[in-house]
Amino acid sequence: MARIDVSLVPWNDAPLPLGLEDGWASTYVTQRIEISVDGVRLIDLAGADEVIPTRVTPFDTLTPAEALEVLLGQAQYPEDFVRRRDVPLLLCPCGEAAEGSLLATLIVTDESVCWEKLRWESDWPDAPATPVCDVIQFHRDEYTSALTAAARLSEEFGGRSTSFLRVREFDPGLRHRLLRRWRGELADRLKHFDIHVVELADGPWKDEVDRLVDSSMNLVGLIPRDHRGEPHLPAGSAAGEIIRHAMILLESTESFRLPWPTLESAQWLLKQLRPPSGRA
Repeated sequence: MARIDVSLVPWNDAPLPLGLEDGWASTYVTQRIEISVDGVRLIDLAGADEVIPTRVTPFDTLTPAEALEVLLGQAQYPEDFVRRRDVPLLLCPCGEAAEGSLLATLIVTDESVCWEKLRWESDWPDAPATPVCDVIQFHRDEYTSALTAAARLSEEFGGRSTSFLRVREFDPGLRHRLLRRWRGELADRLKHFDIHVVELADGPWKDEVDRLVDSSMNLVGLIPRDHRGEPHLPAGSAAGEIIRHAMILLESTESFRLPWPTLESAQWLLKQLRPPSGRA
């Protein structure tokens, strides 16, 4: 019998609250349920790669109670694409199973629960079902207990913001290109290190995110300016300090919480300050 485990994991593909996108580049991180089998994430067990977009469990597309009923075989997933006795184990965050789902036929007995004929399936033209494995079997009590725990976690924490960080970013049209040319690329990119913390919930990630925001601010303070107040890249030890702070931003386990322009501009700084490969 296989072991099933559930956990809460960060989700930075969650949609932003309405009305908060204009003029900002934001990273909004919530939490979602992840299912593992014998210690292997279901998405990895199913052989997904970069071709498969983000896929979530029914706990992120239905209410926790509804998702529990579906995964226990007590209710049908509310979509005609999902045939009787089938369950979507992973599906598009939009909730449309037909957009590409990991489906299984659910067999429930007094002693066990089986996922049979696991396969990726969609209603896309010229996209036949892709088999994953024939069967995964669980002890029924352990399966029920794990998914009931998932429903409780989803009810209490699922979808709640853990961090919401943003920086100013304007439409990259002609006006912005002209402004960058006038100000210089360095001056334009420095705004990407002025991180606005809209929300940062308490949790094991908080201290590290605070460190990242501090490093971003310190990085800006290390950029020297000429007599006209224009920024320019330094050399020597000052450049080394900027490199150090840029690496903190890029290498942290919580870097995914930073807005993408911040990470992109940190990479740009490294490219400018580090010598080309093979040169001293």
